[in-house]
Amino acid sequence: MSRIDFVGLARQDAGRGDKQTTMEYFVPVESTNVTLNRETLEIQETTGTRFPIGIDYGTRYFELPLTGAPRPASLPRILSGFLGQPASATATGGKHAHTFDPTLSGKIPEWHSIFAVRNDPAPPIVDLFYDCRGNELQLNIAPNDYLRFDATFLGLHIDDTTPAPVPTTDMTRKTKFSEATIEISEDGGTTFGPVVSAGWGFTYNNNLDTDEAVLGSRELYALPEGNADLEVRFSPRENMLDYYRQNLLADPTQIAVKMTATHADGDIIQVVAHNVEITDAPAAISGADVLKMIEVTGRASLSPAGKFITVVVTNSVAAYT
Repeated sequence: MSRIDFVGLARQDAGRGDKQTTMEYFVPVESTNVTLNRETLEIQETTGTRFPIGIDYGTRYFELPLTGAPRPASLPRILSGFLGQPASATATGGKHAHTFDPTLSGKIPEWHSIFAVRNDPAPPIVDLFYDCRGNELQLNIAPNDYLRFDATFLGLHIDDTTPAPVPTTDMTRKTKFSEATIEISEDGGTTFGPVVSAGWGFTYNNNLDTDEAVLGSRELYALPEGNADLEVRFSPRENMLDYYRQNLLADPTQIAVKMTATHADGDIIQVVAHNVEITDAPAAISGADVLKMIEVTGRASLSPAGKFITVVVTNSVAAYT
């Protein structure tokens, strides 16, 4: 993509079929590469010639992977496509806290419309995808870098006739690595302690079901969410023996992992994985390298209190209705 290209998102308030042409947020992205997933109908018949005959198309859907550095104002609109609508409340300093909890009743991946505009060619390539839901979301942060997202939406339809809007890009501040801290809890999230870590990230997957073809239509009958999965990663620089030993236990131990990024202007992004079971914590022996950290990987499960992942974004936006 070029700097003159842009991506816009809008929630479909009335659900599937409620195509939006006015975007709520224009999200800065590093790249997106739309992929068409399409079934092909082909049959090998005896035709008296060795040359192929024509094919037909079956069902299709679109895959929209967005990568970039999340901004506090537009991040909740991205998250709602994966975790459902947030609960918004007034916070200190005139800010508002928007809490995402997919375990609550009615919190399903929201339907979105997404503009993807390539302004490089003339005329520009303008696609409006609608009936989109979030499938896989990653947030990652590492030293000397920004907090980054990889958000893959699946869309059922494309409109290539609606002209491109004029973008108003979200330019709220990106999150720097120096603003992020990691904390661990070994008592179910009652108390947290800081961890010196060289990185953190998670992968959340809705496992949307695309096997939804029916007779009489080339449109998918539905795009339902499947079982939710969550992987958490962090890289402790201290107490490496503890994490290495925890991975070798006969039964898994559960910890809660929290990432908090606090901006100077009062915006906050916080992610809590409530019940993480360590599945990998290798400590390789190498004659060439000093062991500086352990790359810990964990599988999140539902906590005894019924929590899975909670994301809170505090910013100047009052609500995301």
